[in-house]
Amino acid sequence: MRKGILAIGIIVSLVACRHPIEIIGGGDVLSDSGNRDCSLEEFQSQSTNCTHNTVDDDYLETYYAQARPGWQFSGWGYYCPDNGLSNECTFNLSKEFMDAFPIEEAAPLIAYFRREVDEGHNALLMGHSFFKPFAASLPGDAAAAGFEDHSQIDFFSGGAGGAPLSFWNHQQLSAQIKAALDEGGFTLLGMTYYPLQENGVTVAENLQGYKNWINYALAKSPNLKVFIGMPWGRNSNQLTYKQYYNEWKVGHEEVHDFVDALRADYPGMDIYCLPYGLAVMELNKRFESGQLPDIIGEVGAGPDYMFSDELGHHGPIVFDLARLVWLRAIYGVELATHNFSYANEWQADLVEIANLAMNRHDHYYDAR
Repeated sequence: MRKGILAIGIIVSLVACRHPIEIIGGGDVLSDSGNRDCSLEEFQSQSTNCTHNTVDDDYLETYYAQARPGWQFSGWGYYCPDNGLSNECTFNLSKEFMDAFPIEEAAPLIAYFRREVDEGHNALLMGHSFFKPFAASLPGDAAAAGFEDHSQIDFFSGGAGGAPLSFWNHQQLSAQIKAALDEGGFTLLGMTYYPLQENGVTVAENLQGYKNWINYALAKSPNLKVFIGMPWGRNSNQLTYKQYYNEWKVGHEEVHDFVDALRADYPGMDIYCLPYGLAVMELNKRFESGQLPDIIGEVGAGPDYMFSDELGHHGPIVFDLARLVWLRAIYGVELATHNFSYANEWQADLVEIANLAMNRHDHYYDAR
């Protein structure tokens, strides 16, 4: 699993003598001074201006991520997590501060770029009830964002039945999904996460469910992208927020492990995590701290509650928030440039929360 760096570690890491620059995807990193540029070709050839980027005086620099044609900037790695889709990342550290924390090399500044999506997907989506509403809403949401040619077919089963392995082992549903995939021409395969270990299934067996469907789909749909949807946690009102978050985080990290494993098995395929649960966890955190004026309780009927039942099925505000994350994660939609009427009905800034979640998600596991 690719390990991130804690915020306190980032601060200390900035005082290094070397601050490498890395580029994922199609783009370049330019600098305000012009002395710390790193082009894609230079990064690929491991030029020292990228691999070293030595800092031996005051570190006063602004970097700019510049996408190549057909690509778009999707975020910075390790630094500037709240900059959203801004392509700027600024460092302002004195030599005295750096001398106080001498280390040889900082965590790299990573510029992530993803391919522009200029046409709608032909998608096949399968999942459970924490996945179904947002998948069902996607055709209309995609059309409203300019992707009128988006098309899809959906398959759903409740609870553990919505896991890929469960679909594969269900005679009737498996036959239906295989018949759809036999038509070919799909460009997106979306599956959900469920911790099947609760049902006596090993992690390896759970992972195999994703591989089964990817292998089957590739036979007729070679230009396939794949995502694993990571929902929010269950039973929030039975746990403290810390317990709730820590329990959810285990699954979130397992999804990242699955993405790592699948990318290794299918090199060159765009396989990513759709972290809509991360946005809902932020929403829950704001409710717990009294910063969500729209909501009066966690569980209840109607728009004043986050969740509609004890298990944690979505309420209206969760539904509207997660839809935004789906659009940005799948299509790279710049949410702030669109007018989402359903998001504007809330006092909470759902676009800001959705962007925050996507910005803080490890971009290594985003679409490429």
